[in-house]
Amino acid sequence: MASSVQPSLDQAPPFSIPLLFFLTAPLFGVIAGLLIFFFGPDALVSRWSEKTLAITHLLTIGVLGMLMCGALTQILPVVAGSPIPGVRWVGPIVHLLLTLGTLLLAGGFLSGYPAVFIGAVASLGVGFGLFILVATMALYKSWKASSSVVAIRLAIIGLLVTIVIGIYLALQFSGIVNVRNLMLLTNIHLAWGFLGWIGLLIAGMAFQVLPMFQMTPEYPGWFSRSFPIVIFIVLSSWSLLALFWMPSDEAYQLVWLIACIYGLFVPFSLYLQHHRRRKVNDISLFFWGVGLAVLFLVCLLYLIRHLGLWSPLLPPFALLQGGLLIYGFALSLTNGMLYKIVPFLAWFHLQDRKMKVIGVGGVRVPNMKELLSEPLVQSQFGFHLAALLVLGLALYRPEWFSRPFGLLAALSSALLWFNLYRVVYRYRRVNSGITNFAKEHAR
Repeated sequence: MASSVQPSLDQAPPFSIPLLFFLTAPLFGVIAGLLIFFFGPDALVSRWSEKTLAITHLLTIGVLGMLMCGALTQILPVVAGSPIPGVRWVGPIVHLLLTLGTLLLAGGFLSGYPAVFIGAVASLGVGFGLFILVATMALYKSWKASSSVVAIRLAIIGLLVTIVIGIYLALQFSGIVNVRNLMLLTNIHLAWGFLGWIGLLIAGMAFQVLPMFQMTPEYPGWFSRSFPIVIFIVLSSWSLLALFWMPSDEAYQLVWLIACIYGLFVPFSLYLQHHRRRKVNDISLFFWGVGLAVLFLVCLLYLIRHLGLWSPLLPPFALLQGGLLIYGFALSLTNGMLYKIVPFLAWFHLQDRKMKVIGVGGVRVPNMKELLSEPLVQSQFGFHLAALLVLGLALYRPEWFSRPFGLLAALSSALLWFNLYRVVYRYRRVNSGITNFAKEHAR
């Protein structure tokens, strides 16, 4: 039962490990936003543009990939009952390799130098490979078979498929290989990245996070058990059919089925949030509302396109669905999760250390709301929502709205970083207070 699972510091990593990933991710968002502001319309004209590819990978690997890896280092001991082996040294190594690899990959797209692509492939391949290895070891040792664990296991496979295809495509840009069916492999790479890795991992964490932090009922057992398995089977079938048996246009028809299945995730999540036990609205809930609404919109757009009703007056479909999935869905939900997870971890670690060092009384540990600055969090949500609205306009009229979108996105990411850093700053102050109190009373 997700709601009954309680974290244990005996298995959890040090607070500094997930923080490495959580505090780095928004900085890549700032870089991506500034690049959009600098490049202007050229950043949002075509999915094949080198500038667009650089910005896309800054967001998908630098922001989302970093956040997902950080979240898994913390959540695996909770949902799987098995910590990541060697997390104290694995975490910093993976973080360093992903940071370096993301910067090199973006630099490779912008410069076109083959050597930069090779460096990116090496860094990202080793970084993600090491992370997949230790995460798989933790999941293999797990005695649990909850819906969250199943979804995370399948998401890890999705990450592996995404990385393998991505490395192969990157070698095309480096001139080492000549990729046949470049467009088809790119579409499969994108599908596994969005639907097989990010989507399934968000769903797996939602099965755990919503009951734990938002006091909702649990997802229906039949839905949480079948949802990740059906997504994985349909996505695998589509990929194999497109590669080996059917024309890609015909095989692509299965994508609308995946869109329908993901669309079911929205009403279930909203229903549970509506029936949460604690009827208090907070920013995390608003982020979730925006992310779920955008996911439902993307699913509708897939169906409209499948029915042949897509209008040439609308923005290019690939850019629109990619922008909405990255910025509107994934970033909205991960923002909402961060504003719950980071303050909770700070409070949890402080509470545990206080009880071990000085016991009851003495230094007061602030609660989760006190660790966050509510007005600044509300401001960041405003910037994020404004950027999302301007993104739709920017894809329609990039010459007018691309730079305002880039500036708003950069400001939103910068404020997210600042809000998370304030939690860490307050954590350190209280932690120092516990240490000083213990020293004074030990004399």
